[in-house]
Amino acid sequence: MSFSISAEDVKGLNDDQTAAIFDALVAAAWADGTVSQVEKDSFEAELTKLPWNKPQDQLIKMIEASVGKVAAIKDRDGVMSFISGVADRLTDQNIREKVLYTMGVITFADKDMSEAEKNVMKAFTELFKIPMDKAKDIAIAIRGGK
Repeated sequence: MSFSISAEDVKGLNDDQTAAIFDALVAAAWADGTVSQVEKDSFEAELTKLPWNKPQDQLIKMIEASVGKVAAIKDRDGVMSFISGVADRLTDQNIREKVLYTMGVITFADKDMSEAEKNVMKAFTELFKIPMDKAKDIAIAIRGGK
């Protein structure tokens, strides 16, 4: 099974669900407080390979809104509230798993995952209610590039 988000996956999403995916991917990219060039390149590659069915200027505004939300988080409670909000908007378990995988591809793009990045991934795994065996499969796929 592929954990990559597909064109079929995004076809039926509403704007709020698309924004939730962007929120999660931005949270992954900025999890350790900095975005390396390789993480930025990975983020852009993941976003541009899919037909989001929205004009580019709308996508840019959605991503900028996600960056603003992530930047406004000040503490652990804020992090958990933010992640809970993403989980509430992405209720399809298949999409949640694919979003987690894509987050991992972004955070592991530099072949290193900081403690902050690991903590964000763990929190999303928990609030997305991804079973441990599935989380392990996703982690293997991230490290293996599958």
